[in-house]
Amino acid sequence: MLAIGLAPSIGAKQLLEDAAQDAERRATADNPGARALMPGFEPHPDADPDAAPLPSAATLSQDWENLPEECSGEFAPAEGMLEGSCRMTDAPDGAPVIIAAGNSRLAQTAVSLSGPAQENGWRLIILRAPSCVFTPGIDSYLGAECDAHNDAALEYIDQVGPEAVAVSTTMVLHEGPERVDRVTEETVPALLGDGVDVIALRDAPRIAENPVVCLEAGGTAEDCTQPLDRGTMPEGRPDAAVLEDLAARTEEDGGGEVLPVDLLPITCPRGACPPIIGNIHVMFDEDHLTATYMESAGPEVERQLEDAGFRW
Repeated sequence: MLAIGLAPSIGAKQLLEDAAQDAERRATADNPGARALMPGFEPHPDADPDAAPLPSAATLSQDWENLPEECSGEFAPAEGMLEGSCRMTDAPDGAPVIIAAGNSRLAQTAVSLSGPAQENGWRLIILRAPSCVFTPGIDSYLGAECDAHNDAALEYIDQVGPEAVAVSTTMVLHEGPERVDRVTEETVPALLGDGVDVIALRDAPRIAENPVVCLEAGGTAEDCTQPLDRGTMPEGRPDAAVLEDLAARTEEDGGGEVLPVDLLPITCPRGACPPIIGNIHVMFDEDHLTATYMESAGPEVERQLEDAGFRW
């Protein structure tokens, strides 16, 4: 009798799980995003050619990084200043940890680490401070509050003791060429010396005009594609020599690994910045990549990390 009574609820649960899996398959089929740029990619045979791009118009302008959990328990920040700016993925107890620290642009890029981290049993933590570039120990242009947040973020990294830390090691300002971020001067060498792997993320591009405005005015994806300013972001990253030097020093002295990750080839492929790739919006304004597109970039991030010698 118990089995008979439970059968409908078990069946309903199975239907829900099957529906969720089907929705996930459908999203990948209709909205592959950055996966569409991977070698050997073939469109799903059931892909809907008329499927709407993601994120939807209702959520596009607020497609921020939003990892599923606030930092709590053993991962709760001891410093109150970090409350509200620390979020994490779920993971088993004792799972290895990656902490990404930086401004909102870094946080958006770091979303690309969430899928690989979860698939490999790691926990991703993102510390986001709007407009505040992560340069602890160095006075920022934003002043004392940003400086205090950076110091608190570095203390949090020491508190948690992660296996890897992800930071932007280049910086793209509103004017002038991309440059080496000053986090490479003291913080990155110190982390490496402590045996922490450093994921050196290249900064995201900035584009001249908001692509969403162009699309909403009736422009096609082709109409709204903008050229990448190579005077600002050349093909080669400007921190390459610095990262090579840091890697050589850690190889000689021991310590963590330097792991460069450059997503410019999948945000502005071949020097052009389309508003939509693989039926997913790439950016929601002139300065920020969408979290949805960065989630789709997980396989590319995993490939680059493994090519650099990283092992989950």
